[in-house]
Amino acid sequence: MVKKVEFDITAFRAMSLPTEEEIVASWETGYKKPVVSILCLTFNQITYLQDALRGFLIQKTTFPFEVILHDDASTDGTKEIVQEYSSRYPGIIKPIIQTNNQYSQGKKPSLVSFPHASGDYIALCEGDDFWISSNKLEMQVELASQYLDCHLICHSALCLDQSGEYRHYKTRTSKKVWLIADFIEAGGEATPTASLLLHRSVFEGLPHWFQSAPVGDFFLQVLAASAGGRALFINKPLSVYRVNSTGSWSKKLKPIYDKFFTDMIIHLEFLDDYLENQHTSSFSLIESKVRYSYARYLLADSRFGEARTQALLSIKQSRVIILKKLFVYVLSHMRVKLFV
Repeated sequence: MVKKVEFDITAFRAMSLPTEEEIVASWETGYKKPVVSILCLTFNQITYLQDALRGFLIQKTTFPFEVILHDDASTDGTKEIVQEYSSRYPGIIKPIIQTNNQYSQGKKPSLVSFPHASGDYIALCEGDDFWISSNKLEMQVELASQYLDCHLICHSALCLDQSGEYRHYKTRTSKKVWLIADFIEAGGEATPTASLLLHRSVFEGLPHWFQSAPVGDFFLQVLAASAGGRALFINKPLSVYRVNSTGSWSKKLKPIYDKFFTDMIIHLEFLDDYLENQHTSSFSLIESKVRYSYARYLLADSRFGEARTQALLSIKQSRVIILKKLFVYVLSHMRVKLFV
């Protein structure tokens, strides 16, 4: 169990927001080309979005930044918040308001937003997460300018669960330099999306199959790390990641789990090939974990033969969590349904 930590959300929300003029006053070049473009993707997040916007607007930087605020056809009043803040900060917040939901059409909101960004670096933050340090961007850009060959700077974070408790996000390691394998083997859980600062060339060079990847965050992290051969990590919690309950994720995944897992396996093979098969052992490990999760869903759906096949493939690829895999394999033989 990760230890509970204290964070005063009331004090965070009580901070007075600077005006646009006050933000720009610290920019050494004034209203020139942004150094950082923040891509904020939101859909029906009226309860959370103002925390995300506050995190952007408290940033104290010596360089210009912009917020590409993309509302994906919200119906709960989120659009009105987007319009309100973009009118208050017209030189900083650039709204994109969709009338038809792009995600439901198979389009990744980040790829829809990116063409509107002009910064040298891209920072990501979905509308239900938020930044808590006013120095986040300044720290990341300073590191990026020192290590020009490194195209990904990330940091630690806090997690906010549904009970309202804050805990430290469990990263794989606290070392300063992360390798490509660290991101592959973490399977998308290396670091939250709101911690990422990427060189814009990462987005410009994304392979064609990225559009159909089932978990964009994972593939983006690996591709960004591979662009420079490594990533730099700041071991300070500079943002908050809101955690959805496991039950709600299972419920959301249940109707499409076949497509999700098969697409994930296919795209892992695409990524392995893209990296010229230099990290095959790491890919075997993460594919094994994916097949194990797939076996659990199949078992919950009483598809015993298919569950047995996936569990066995998972065991063959990696002996990590071997007892759990064997348990699922035995249950599939006994035709005992498992709940996920």
